[in-house]
Amino acid sequence: MDEVMACVQFAAVEATIIQGSVFDESMGDELRVTVVATGLGAPLKQIKPELVYVEEVKRTGTHDMPMSNVNYNALETPTIMRSGRRQAVEAMEKSGVETYDIPSFLRKQAD
Repeated sequence: MDEVMACVQFAAVEATIIQGSVFDESMGDELRVTVVATGLGAPLKQIKPELVYVEEVKRTGTHDMPMSNVNYNALETPTIMRSGRRQAVEAMEKSGVETYDIPSFLRKQAD
């Protein structure tokens, strides 16, 4: 009987095992074992994830005000393309203004 119980316990460590025995003299020297085991397919106890505490970074010299979230995605475009100066020069040229009528500092900034 102990061998059977050990096999079931080895197969499922977390299983709940209930054993019982009945003597039947008509079986002679044979032994019939009935085992009821529950929890064989149950998942193992889950380990709780470790809690992580996030501390907000304080800036120095700003009376401990929190840092703002800055979106740097726009900085992937070169500055000259973000400034819009090229569009201003192109708009002037399209409206009929001659190239040399556009101030040189605007033309240089657009280049």
